[in-house]
Amino acid sequence: MKIIALGNGKSGLRVAESITKYTNCSDFLYIYEYAPHNHFDKFLKAHYSSIKNDLNELLLKAEIIIMCGWQYKIPKLITHLGNCYNIHPSLLPSYRGITSFDEQLKNNEMTFGITFHKANHIIDGGPIFKQISYSAIDEEDAFLKGLKCAEYLVKIFFHFYPNIKCHSQSKRNLRENVLIDWKELEFN
Repeated sequence: MKIIALGNGKSGLRVAESITKYTNCSDFLYIYEYAPHNHFDKFLKAHYSSIKNDLNELLLKAEIIIMCGWQYKIPKLITHLGNCYNIHPSLLPSYRGITSFDEQLKNNEMTFGITFHKANHIIDGGPIFKQISYSAIDEEDAFLKGLKCAEYLVKIFFHFYPNIKCHSQSKRNLRENVLIDWKELEFN
């Protein structure tokens, strides 16, 4: 099985570690955006055509693509294959986009969440596999619990793979089909 993970920051690294922990993957590649965002953007602008083509070529060969903290849109050419997933730091459809965690903190949210969803042409708009909700007392608690939730979602994804069932974000009964409460998790 060829798996590619695209990530950024501690959450991206945690997901990459989880993939190697919960799969017997023979071919795994982790692409990590480690440079400060503005430096990475300058590099991308200078080398965009060759990087984009190389990255797309790699992604087209993958059986599974999992993103966590990846800040760049994946082309429709790849998301239409149906093997591209994203781990997002909110209970979608609320708080879409790259600033979702910061927006939840700014709005003094008490309930946070992590969503594992299929990526499509709409940013953070794809069908949902599973979500985990949790309460947090501060930013650090929210972040650390989020890391644990992301790891757990990777674990159950590979437990069910390839029989993954995702649910539209617009369904009325979405939460009862996909939501897991923090209190129900085995590591709690």
